[in-house]
Amino acid sequence: MPLGHNEGARPPSEKPLRPMTDILGHSSKGTDRMAGKAYADFIELVKEYYDVGYGQGWLQWDQEVMMPEGGAAERASQLATLAKVAHGMLTSDRMGSLLKELEGAPDLTPEEAANVREVKWMYDRAVKMPPELVKELTKHSSLAMQAWQKARKANRYKDFEPFLQHMIDLKCQQANAIGYEDVPYDALLDEYEPGARSRDVVKVFDSLQSRLTPIVKAIVDSDVKPDEGILTKAFPIDKQRDFGNWLVREIGYDYNCGRTDVSAHPFTTGSIQDVRFTTRFQERDIRPALFANIHEAGHAIYQQGIDPKNYGTPMGDSVSLGIHESQSRFWENVIGRSRPFWRCYYPDLKKAFPRQFRNVRLPDFYAAINLVRPSLIRVEADEVTYSLHIMLRFDIERKMVNGELCAKDVPEVWNEKMRQYLGITPPNDADGCMQDIHWSMGYQGYFPTYALGNIYAAQLTHKMERSVKGFWDLVERGEFKPIKGWLNRNIHSKGRLLRAEDLIKGLTGEGLNADHYIAYIKSKFGPIYDVRL
Repeated sequence: MPLGHNEGARPPSEKPLRPMTDILGHSSKGTDRMAGKAYADFIELVKEYYDVGYGQGWLQWDQEVMMPEGGAAERASQLATLAKVAHGMLTSDRMGSLLKELEGAPDLTPEEAANVREVKWMYDRAVKMPPELVKELTKHSSLAMQAWQKARKANRYKDFEPFLQHMIDLKCQQANAIGYEDVPYDALLDEYEPGARSRDVVKVFDSLQSRLTPIVKAIVDSDVKPDEGILTKAFPIDKQRDFGNWLVREIGYDYNCGRTDVSAHPFTTGSIQDVRFTTRFQERDIRPALFANIHEAGHAIYQQGIDPKNYGTPMGDSVSLGIHESQSRFWENVIGRSRPFWRCYYPDLKKAFPRQFRNVRLPDFYAAINLVRPSLIRVEADEVTYSLHIMLRFDIERKMVNGELCAKDVPEVWNEKMRQYLGITPPNDADGCMQDIHWSMGYQGYFPTYALGNIYAAQLTHKMERSVKGFWDLVERGEFKPIKGWLNRNIHSKGRLLRAEDLIKGLTGEGLNADHYIAYIKSKFGPIYDVRL
């Protein structure tokens, strides 16, 4: 149950508000079935395992939001102990025997079978990992993060290179231990996007990259230049906070079951009835907080939309990081940067900041929040160029894990791909291949889920435009219950009943398809920049 930061994950939650016998409706009356007693015991053990993971998540939330700096060493020890406990619970003989008894049981409901299938998947991955390798990965990730921080600050990639190479070697050992059908990278990708295979992702990404690159060039060459200065004035933080909290409540975030705080990197954590997110503020730029709020609220709305009866089980968990990211990207970009959305809410923004937006027309504001400009830093990238940043990282980490690229060659390959994809060259490695913390943490396989989220969001929007009557009229009126309700019914409440590919196929009639994302980009940004895309 990895905890995400600003891009979502399978977040933890508080203690359940319902008795264990109520979860999934499994009371003693179910024990007359063949699998009844075994399944009840299984679910109880699974719930305890999830509770430990949720506890880890809340300790990590506290570490990011409230913990005094001096508590770092003790918190690391606490988290390590809980990680050991959770691993022991998942790989216990009891769990193994229950899974063996339940796997393929004929009298399981589809939801029960999904819980067994998904826990079996987690169990199989965990028991294949040698304890020595788990320990070495944990230890090296701590050392590598420290080395990355120092090397980036000093702009000395050579100092980080041996740590990255050793991490890749360890991740290759992990892939070999877990096993894979095609290439080692698939074993790592499977952790974040269960069931996905890199060969399929490569095909979609190659198609997407070949079409996005000329779109970016056409926009950059356009004579239309939105006025970014509209958004970079003095915006008092207290007013930003008030407006942001009000706005996410408008789209459906429930503050009765959540709260917002401040952290260096926005993230969301929580399960169902206690889902919190963080944001960050810049006094002279309204964008970081405004759109981080909507983005993280998208993740939080997903978690709050899960059926409470499934707490503490895979059926109360998110499908994948790609699907989770589709929800945040949908609310932030498809809705939150749309013209209909701001037709509704721009008057409210002007009331909150009358001096800053006194003479700013809505079309100019709309163009400014959709500014497209190739940039060095991924987290600052706009909606059009962001996926190119992700595809670059995916290609490099995939080749490293598959033995096609060594750590020493990363800066050269990185810079060449930046020139190829975005037409810019990093002036140094600190703003180039060392800008992200993921590789030092051992998160190889995580990056592609961000671009998958963009693609899934476009596919789901295409479906909702045809399924939710008056979709964009609803947005323009600020009526989001029908849209949120569709997502609740078709994605959130489904838990992990289906894998991402099957979920998308069932909803849209097709698998992962970048055509809808390209169509969305063209229809939105062509008019803004007055170019034919």
